[in-house]
Amino acid sequence: MKWMMMLIAMLVAVTAVSFAFATWEELEPLPAGRYGGDLVSDGFSLFYIGGGHQFDESARDEVYRYNPVLDEWDEMEPLLGKLGGIDAVYDGGLIYVPGGYVANVGSPATWSNKFYIYNVAADSWSEGPDVPLARDGYGAVVFDGTILVMGGFNPYVAATGIIDDGMYVYDIGTGTWDQDVDMSIGRWEGTYWVVHPGVGVAGGVTPGPTVTDNGTVFLPDSGVWMDGDMVDLPEPVSGAASATIYTPGNANLYFIGGRAAAAQPVDDVRMYNVAAASWQDIETYPLPLFFIAAACHAGFVHAVGGVSNWTPDGTNGVTLHTRRAAGSCTPVSGSTTTTTIPPDDDDGDDDTAGGDDDDDGDDDDDGDDDDFLGGTGDDDEDDDDEGQSSLGGNAGSNSGGCGCGC
Repeated sequence: MKWMMMLIAMLVAVTAVSFAFATWEELEPLPAGRYGGDLVSDGFSLFYIGGGHQFDESARDEVYRYNPVLDEWDEMEPLLGKLGGIDAVYDGGLIYVPGGYVANVGSPATWSNKFYIYNVAADSWSEGPDVPLARDGYGAVVFDGTILVMGGFNPYVAATGIIDDGMYVYDIGTGTWDQDVDMSIGRWEGTYWVVHPGVGVAGGVTPGPTVTDNGTVFLPDSGVWMDGDMVDLPEPVSGAASATIYTPGNANLYFIGGRAAAAQPVDDVRMYNVAAASWQDIETYPLPLFFIAAACHAGFVHAVGGVSNWTPDGTNGVTLHTRRAAGSCTPVSGSTTTTTIPPDDDDGDDDTAGGDDDDDGDDDDDGDDDDFLGGTGDDDEDDDDEGQSSLGGNAGSNSGGCGCGC
């Protein structure tokens, strides 16, 4: 078993070095400048959806499809309504867009809780049940047959709106919404990833408002937020783009651009190495931008659009479209993180996905499954703070049932 782990470690190191020297390659630009839309891959094409063009105008409803073989964009059936500040997700041939802003400046500014669903094969949109709350700058992820929608800016509470901590779950099978556990703290313009058995969240704006460097993890199966389960960003950033890529024995989380605490755009590109529990600076982005959209597609991280300032004097989204060689867009053999729970191991030899399989009680303090994705110690369910946790961060204690104050 030890020689296998050593081999995986060597593969991780070699792969990380090879991708560290990759460069950003400019591709066919987006047909129109955009920011605050989202980029989604269905495994064959990339789709850029909605977003804004200028600071002082309403959101857009255009949808563009990118053909990576021909390096060209085509305009598809538009959204049923204009939406910006969105986080779209793909599952089973459908793209889901759970609300956003319609016009975020002017009088009146308006937000929408409309839930639009795009059928890729039919190039057609339909409307699902309304999202319980209208927000923009939220996070959305697909997790085990559900869509989790969390955080964002809620304009309809108090005179100036609030940075929201609510989370709602959409059951794809039943087509219904329900309320889930609130976030440990409200977060707007954060960055979200699925890293089973949890959802990682980093950066964004918290109430105050304050740009944060905080990284945290939500465990949907237990309904617990766990501060300390992910190493914080090197510095506070909001409005960054993200993509998840996989190498043998590991998952890496790209964090592209954004704006720093003083609201200036940055060109930093960072990668969070789950197995090593560390952030690594990689080649900077061609321009300092925030509200970029990114997705992993066919072994490359693609990044599209963005904006360089946030003022009423002619702010325009950019058409820039780049890609960078990164690795697999789906889990590979030996990955410490997967998009599905690994099978149980019933022979008591701890062979499952890099951690304890709970058949013999070894390497897991409380006998649950939270340690399997690369953590080497406590999973934070037994009230101590030893070892590493599921996303490689230093696990915090669970005094009061949740060490993150949730």
